[in-house]
Amino acid sequence: EREIIEKADYILGRTTWDRAHSYAINPTAKYYSCNRVLRKPFYETDWKIENIEKHSIYVGNGYYALKGVHFVVMALPQLIREYPDVKLYIAGYQPFRDGDSRSFIKKGYGAYLKKLILELGVEKHVEFTGPLKAHEVAEKLSTVNAYVLCSAIENSPNTLGEAMMIGTPCISAYVGGASDMAEDKKEALFYRNDDPKLLAWNIKQIFDNDELALKLSENGRKRARITHDAKNNAEDLLFAYNDILTNIKEK
Repeated sequence: EREIIEKADYILGRTTWDRAHSYAINPTAKYYSCNRVLRKPFYETDWKIENIEKHSIYVGNGYYALKGVHFVVMALPQLIREYPDVKLYIAGYQPFRDGDSRSFIKKGYGAYLKKLILELGVEKHVEFTGPLKAHEVAEKLSTVNAYVLCSAIENSPNTLGEAMMIGTPCISAYVGGASDMAEDKKEALFYRNDDPKLLAWNIKQIFDNDELALKLSENGRKRARITHDAKNNAEDLLFAYNDILTNIKEK
């Protein structure tokens, strides 16, 4: 990736983070900004507080250590103490299920997750959803109490944009370009990604305060509808291509 960026004349990005890092590698490349368009179900589904499963949390990926789901698992004992019915939903296959043909996942991070879940005694509070299609992700996001982006490495995470678009109250690690997508305490609650105690505290704020949950929901949805506006993003992409073609012709 570094070699590709070093050789590029033009770079398309979305966040302060990717702009800073691409500039550090190749300061002469011309940078264009263009946000992503999400899949259709996320524009058509709305979170409503009267329809949620109280004290439920959704995380979009648990396969890789860099996605940080282990930190959410570490936060569970603190939450269980006050909310015995708390439930963490993790998208994807259970990485340590007996008889699972995807046996390669049983090693490495999957084995670590299994060990951690059992050691903390939280297995009754964790559910792996299995693979979900876009409309199923949207449906799950519309019925949980909170969404958590817990990654250690990100740029502009689609799952955060999807949750904000639906209006799910969001908690995000302060990582990569996530802070360009939402403002702390207005459109999401931010925390340091390796701090499960602060994460648990932020989750508690949403569980305890419907007014806060509704504020984050409304503000997050408004922000996401600007960030992921399909027409504006298509225009930004076309501008980038046309400008590059013009520059090429002039050389």
